[in-house]
Amino acid sequence: MKKKKNPLFLALGVLVVLGVCQIGIEKGKEAQQKKEEENKEYVLTMENVTALSYQSDGTVLSFEKNGDTWSYAEDAEFPLNELKITNIETDALEIEPVRVLEDADAWSEYGLEEPEKWVQLTDANGESKKILIGNETDSNYYISIEGENTVYTTASGLADDLYGDLYDLIQLEDFPYVSSADIVSVEVAKADGSGYTLDKKEKEVELEAETEEESEAEETKNIESMAEAILAEGTAQENEESEKEESGEGEISEGISEEVSEEESIEETITEEDIVEWYVTDAQSGQTYLLAETDTADSIAQTLSSLYVSSCENYKVSEEELALYGLDQPTVISYVYEDEDSENTEGELTEVENSDGSETQANKVSFEVGNLDDSQTYYYVRLENSKAVNKIMASSLDTLLAKTSEDFH
Repeated sequence: MKKKKNPLFLALGVLVVLGVCQIGIEKGKEAQQKKEEENKEYVLTMENVTALSYQSDGTVLSFEKNGDTWSYAEDAEFPLNELKITNIETDALEIEPVRVLEDADAWSEYGLEEPEKWVQLTDANGESKKILIGNETDSNYYISIEGENTVYTTASGLADDLYGDLYDLIQLEDFPYVSSADIVSVEVAKADGSGYTLDKKEKEVELEAETEEESEAEETKNIESMAEAILAEGTAQENEESEKEESGEGEISEGISEEVSEEESIEETITEEDIVEWYVTDAQSGQTYLLAETDTADSIAQTLSSLYVSSCENYKVSEEELALYGLDQPTVISYVYEDEDSENTEGELTEVENSDGSETQANKVSFEVGNLDDSQTYYYVRLENSKAVNKIMASSLDTLLAKTSEDFH
């Protein structure tokens, strides 16, 4: 008699076979993709690129590469967004032709005789190749390598990468990510000596407790309600159970009396709750007031927690140029925020006094505010220790700048 095969072993065998097949399929796909990548034909091939220049909108910009780091050729201090230059390099070396027009003539018809855009790459040996970018055709562009007779049509990626303004390539400064709840102090110091400081304090307050009589009365009421509920339920049961419930009624009543008696010896319980208070101090008089309501202070903290730089006006301002932006006599805005990782945070650190008198290390952010720009939409600002003059939306700072200490109380 033949033994029956265990269906569990059969199922496991099928799973193993399927797993092996799946691995084989995945490896096959990877090999196919690798082969396709190796067989791709690009318009330009170059290794060890060390320099890149391009022209767009009549402006020529040049960049140098040291290792993996790109910098602006005319000023290495320019805060370059390197990713944008890396994208240009990558797209220039991965141009796939859509159409190939060999021995093309009449280059002017393709916009390649005097192209408005071009990209030049230079390798470590000093050899350079220039990609000429001509007219647009069916969402593609005509391109050619300078000195060659072949014209290609390619996707618009490279042409779209080229910015005509150096400031389109800048890495903007930014403010640290902060929760408004973590901001504990805000200072607005104007050039004329006026201004104010907002300080947030958290403290514990004792809540009004119930009197002994009120507590006893409430407890007695609760016990009586429980007794009534038990009695009501007992009347609905069978006679035997009802009799037992009725005989226990006196015990319940006695229990109530005992509970009330015990309550007489219970002391009054004190409860505490944390509350947040904001105080405002006038910069000139030095007087400090407790804010009756905290909505305005909370709103200011929320605004500061979401500040961002819209654009850069001057990445390396000189002392003589500060007056052009109203930054020779600025308003200085500072805020302090607590952070569990303060010790690992770059920037200025300060000490914050807690409600119990102890001190906690916190972060401080300061920036200067100058004039409105010509559009009256942005303020010129400069972060502490920065050479850059940036723009921030005026609506983000208007409330802070317009307030006086008297407006808070």
